[in-house]
Amino acid sequence: MRRRGIDSAARRGRATFVDAADLDWMIVSVRVLSVRGILAFVLTYRLFRRLEADLLALARATPQRKR
Repeated sequence: MRRRGIDSAARRGRATFVDAADLDWMIVSVRVLSVRGILAFVLTYRLFRRLEADLLALARATPQRKR
């Protein structure tokens, strides 16, 4: 009796244990997650730049203390 697992999957030429029907759904999910991650990064970066610009404007507007 042969064990099922890594050896049998490698013999069949598969690199995953996910069924073919589920694999299509998985690929779509990973792509959607990747696109959302990229959008979140871009939005966070733009928010950071706006906040930095506001803080620099505040620093210019407030009087500096003399030492």
